[in-house]
Amino acid sequence: MVTYSVTLADPFLYLFILGTLGVVGLVACLLPAVSATRSDPASAMRGQ
Repeated sequence: MVTYSVTLADPFLYLFILGTLGVVGLVACLLPAVSATRSDPASAMRGQ
């Protein structure tokens, strides 16, 4: 039987990488959103 060098640990590694990328993406989206909600919209419009 040929397994193409896939071990039992590979699916766990893929899930770990997927989870890590998901957390990094979530943080990358949330940091600008949180800072945008803390600013005053009127002063931001006046600055343009």
